[in-house]
Amino acid sequence: MPDRAPLANRLGEGLARIGAEPPGGPDAGALRELGRSLKRTLARLEAGDGAAAAEFRFQVTGGKPLLFHGREQLPLEPEGLFRLLNSMEIRLRSGETLDLDRRLAARLIRPEVSVAEAKLRRTEQELRKLRPARSRDPRAFQAAETATIRLRSRLFRLNGALQAAQRGGAATPEPG
Repeated sequence: MPDRAPLANRLGEGLARIGAEPPGGPDAGALRELGRSLKRTLARLEAGDGAAAAEFRFQVTGGKPLLFHGREQLPLEPEGLFRLLNSMEIRLRSGETLDLDRRLAARLIRPEVSVAEAKLRRTEQELRKLRPARSRDPRAFQAAETATIRLRSRLFRLNGALQAAQRGGAATPEPG
């Protein structure tokens, strides 16, 4: 049964659950960052509609978790954050937004950058192998070249977001 309580109440309850967690543990850093994110979102909600949204936002739309950097949706699915929210029993309804702490955003983006880099290296190796046979199999060469271009674009966007998250990570003020 979906939770019908207002977002601010659900976030406050989530903060209380995070505060009740024993210190340490495998997700201690992520929980601390999630707590800062919940505080940041609560501060925005209390400020009203005129409050500026955070640079990084998490939103569930149509059951799909989305991560935004500014107005741009990042090419990744932040399943880790979705699981973390569920473990703290924080349920976002479709269209509700959580303002993310930069450190939490970096934690979500960093593994995606690693995966994209590994895929790009494999695709570039495949492209190098196909280059001499380009005239014999132009479709395979074109497919590898297209995949390489897409991966470079994805990696460029993810690296930009990761740099923004890391650049401001230490200077992110904690609201409240």
